[in-house]
Amino acid sequence: VQAKTVIVRAIDRLHRNAKNQLQDLDWFEKNGIRFIAVHDGIDTFGNTSKLLTTVRAAVAEDFSNTLSQNTRSAMLTLAKEARHLGGAPPIGYKVNAEGFYGVDELRAPIVREIFKLYLQDMGYDYIIKYLKKQGYKTNAGRDFTKSSLNGILKNPKYMGTYVYDKSAPKDSEGKRNSRKTKRDYIQIQEGIPAIISSADFQKVQ
Repeated sequence: VQAKTVIVRAIDRLHRNAKNQLQDLDWFEKNGIRFIAVHDGIDTFGNTSKLLTTVRAAVAEDFSNTLSQNTRSAMLTLAKEARHLGGAPPIGYKVNAEGFYGVDELRAPIVREIFKLYLQDMGYDYIIKYLKKQGYKTNAGRDFTKSSLNGILKNPKYMGTYVYDKSAPKDSEGKRNSRKTKRDYIQIQEGIPAIISSADFQKVQ
């Protein structure tokens, strides 16, 4: 351990979970590391009491939980209106200033080609070679891979179905199983413009 002092603006910069905060502070102490949280008036080499530190950690966790709940509530409201909620939209779509989806006619043909070839019983290897030959790239400017093709062929947005909050939460070790989904999640049919017909999308599935 080379660091001798860790300085943060407030204790919630260390963690927003009280248990984790106190575990880290204990580890700092065992390794002779001074911890300073400026706005909270905490300095482990000073006269800061462990009670004050514990209270500050609990307050930070409570604030984080409240903020998380408020943020989730706002996100759910937007999701029920079928708005885009961050990140790059799927290839073939664009998002306007209000957050609503529209078809990107410059990129949508790539998606249509992928579905068309798959429905003609062309395998992933053939489709990847075809797309590369045409000079088509992903949104990130890379060549398509089996994983990216799989993500496109299974994305219900392409038949116009808006989906939000489908993935199951992380487990106790912080890992997420992409194959597991929640029992209740937002799903709005015809919530966004379709690029692929519902019939073709279902055939692909």
